[in-house]
Amino acid sequence: MEDTQVALHALKSPRITSQVVLECTNSLAALGQRNKVRLVWVPGHSGVAGNEEADVLARKGSSDTLTEPEPAIGLPYSYPFDSIDNWTREKCQEDWSRGIGLRQAWLLIKGPGAAATRSLVNLNRASISIITGSPQWSR
Repeated sequence: MEDTQVALHALKSPRITSQVVLECTNSLAALGQRNKVRLVWVPGHSGVAGNEEADVLARKGSSDTLTEPEPAIGLPYSYPFDSIDNWTREKCQEDWSRGIGLRQAWLLIKGPGAAATRSLVNLNRASISIITGSPQWSR
């Protein structure tokens, strides 16, 4: 099996084990948002239009030097968002645990979380003031 066929199989695989395959998959996904993309294996130098140019570009791409800081570390796109989300949850839990004068809130709300947030967001300021025991909310 030729290298190009191996690459196509790697791109089709549901399991990604290579940073290069991940970057290629992400680039193809971005390209596919605005274009119709179809990857097809073509035997090398078979007289297919554009094949020679593709070979030239492939050689150029493999000979270019890395312009990013080395070593390159692959991180999922969601990593910074997940990190911020986890940090926010931890800080919210710390604030809740240190809360002073939240006796009523502690009785009615078991702690920070998505369910509590959804139920409180739909309340008016007067109800939130009663639940939290915070008179400043009723102004």
